[in-house]
Amino acid sequence: MSWIPAVLALVAVVLIVMKLRSALGKSGDPSLQLWEDFAKEHDLSFSAGDLVKPAQVAGAWKGRAVQIERGPAPIGLLHIKVVTHTHLAPELILRREEGAAAMGKLAGMQDIQTGNQALDDLLRIQGLGEKHIVSLLSDKTVARRLGQLFSRYSGALVDKNCVSLVRKRTTRPPEDLVALLDALVNAAEALDRANRELSGSGLGEHEAFVDFEDERPTDPGVEEEDTAPLPDMSSPLLEVFDTLSDRSLNDEARASVMRAVGSLSFALEVDGISRTSGRVPDHLQRGRTVEGHPPGHASKRLIIRFPPSRNGEIEAFGFGHRVTVEARPVEWDAFMARLTMDSG
Repeated sequence: MSWIPAVLALVAVVLIVMKLRSALGKSGDPSLQLWEDFAKEHDLSFSAGDLVKPAQVAGAWKGRAVQIERGPAPIGLLHIKVVTHTHLAPELILRREEGAAAMGKLAGMQDIQTGNQALDDLLRIQGLGEKHIVSLLSDKTVARRLGQLFSRYSGALVDKNCVSLVRKRTTRPPEDLVALLDALVNAAEALDRANRELSGSGLGEHEAFVDFEDERPTDPGVEEEDTAPLPDMSSPLLEVFDTLSDRSLNDEARASVMRAVGSLSFALEVDGISRTSGRVPDHLQRGRTVEGHPPGHASKRLIIRFPPSRNGEIEAFGFGHRVTVEARPVEWDAFMARLTMDSG
């Protein structure tokens, strides 16, 4: 075990560096003061970060949740995210056509074509529900604002209901940061407006993914609502949601709250359906994930993960469909203000 002393020495060095960095504070990285000044000027929160966590500026920018993360100097990887208020489309990804992706398009590998030549040349478009995505990106304001964003900023990206941008080697707030944030927010607002209009017109967001059937399977864990309104059972869930939203709670306290709550039964209005991905318990792998909110509470964003035994039933849910589900809270996303729950 001759390697043990070396490992212990390395751990000791890391701990010493972390303590020194904590003691030095902003004096160890003068550019952090500039980020703090920017946050104060625009009424945003600021966290200096450490060797593991990036420095962070967060808050509301023109009514939108915004998060700016800047990695440690001298690398300075900058990541800015603006959250959309609606579920755009399952697995929708928009990125700029560059390098191998552009060559792939020339070889006929473009995922989705909108018919707008300028936009199709600029972007690589992927996602489920092609009809809805084409209609969404065909909106003139959406096309114009996405064109402005992606043509000006090569690191722009639309993914997981966020309009974001990544920029390398950025330690100080860039001179165009205000314009950059405005461009991200303008794109998010245009996408949300067009998405709401399409949803209201009856064009389903997930037509290409959901296999609608005349007869839907039934399951004692999910009671469907067709004609009669669902009883209001959302109060306990809303109380849990409000408790987890308390910024004074740390992650450990939130985890304790979720463990104590256990399983809840509540009404859910469906915003979208996708294939479950990422690290999930074994019994939920290859299942379906439903995004939605309690009826009448659109700001309370929920993600419900179901086991694969329910796939056929879940895929029959359309946008706006209301059901009663039973699930337990397992994860809170503070930035997205969103609660993930597991059913089954």
